Amino acid sequence: MEMLWLMTKSWNTGIYAYGTGKVEEANKWCSLSMKLLNYLTNFKESYEPKMQALFEEVSSKMEDANSAEIKLEP
Repeated sequence: MEMLWLMTKSWNTGIYAYGTGKVEEANKWCSLSMKLLNYLTNFKESYEPKMQALFEEVSSKMEDANSAEIKLEP
């Protein structure tokens, strides 16, 4: 159950960061949470579809932010 708590806590921290515009931080926390989910075989089926959909959105924003930074550098 500790693993479930840690996965949920890291996910919520990432989503909070995403909501406040801290995309890089959000990506790190959500990525950790997705990795932890792999160890929760009993819960993976119910959590993974919703988490994966939102994680793709976070990752997409991260890629957009990285692309914008690259364009700004001389």
